[in-house]
Amino acid sequence: MLVKAVKYAKAGVREYWMIDPEKEKILVYDFTSDFEAFIYGLDDEIPVRIYDGDLVIDMKQIRDEIETLKDLKE
Repeated sequence: MLVKAVKYAKAGVREYWMIDPEKEKILVYDFTSDFEAFIYGLDDEIPVRIYDGDLVIDMKQIRDEIETLKDLKE
C-alpha cells in the first residue's frame, strides 16, 4: 500500500483513498499536506480535501445503496 501511495504522490495525485472493507476503514492520504493521513469508517461523511472540504462523500449512503442492490439480487 505504501509503495502505491508514494508512486501516486510522485505522479501528481493530490488525494488518495484506500478502502479496506474487511476492517471497515477508509484511509485518506492528503498529498498536498505533507502526506497527512486520515482514517474514517464506512459510515462516515468524508470531506474531499482537494476541494477544501466543500465536497463530502457520505459513505453510509453508498453502503446502504450497495446493501439494497445485494438484497434485490437475492
